[in-house]
Amino acid sequence: MPSVLKMKLTADKPQLDLYPYAKIHWLEDVKAVRVELFDLFMSLDDFINVMNHVLEFIKEYKSEIWIADSYNSEGVFSKEIQEYISNELIATGVSIGVKKVLTVMPKSYGLANMTTKNWQARVRKANAFVMEEFPDIETCKRWISS
Repeated sequence: MPSVLKMKLTADKPQLDLYPYAKIHWLEDVKAVRVELFDLFMSLDDFINVMNHVLEFIKEYKSEIWIADSYNSEGVFSKEIQEYISNELIATGVSIGVKKVLTVMPKSYGLANMTTKNWQARVRKANAFVMEEFPDIETCKRWISS
């Protein structure tokens, strides 16, 4: 389990801080759920915990757009996490109505970039979502709004 769980709900900016792994936001201006990923060196249980919270946000706000923001991420996902994405997470996303999986790419081209490309390939293989990638969150939001 993440070491700190902080829920901040305000009318204009609901978010959930799952320190040190992720922060989840509802972006009212583009009707999207954004998960900022930070430390990718997490256990499968921690990853499932983070993703379950993301899925709850998507259901709560009835969003069709999931933004995976890896801009500040570091590390790699384990093989177990990659398999979970392929074998369970994609189907769950489809079942709750996700239509678009948008990625903000890591700012560095190290291990986090390699991991992001790997999970993207697994999701693309399912051919279940519109997928796009962006250099930063503002470019992503402009694309959604266009």
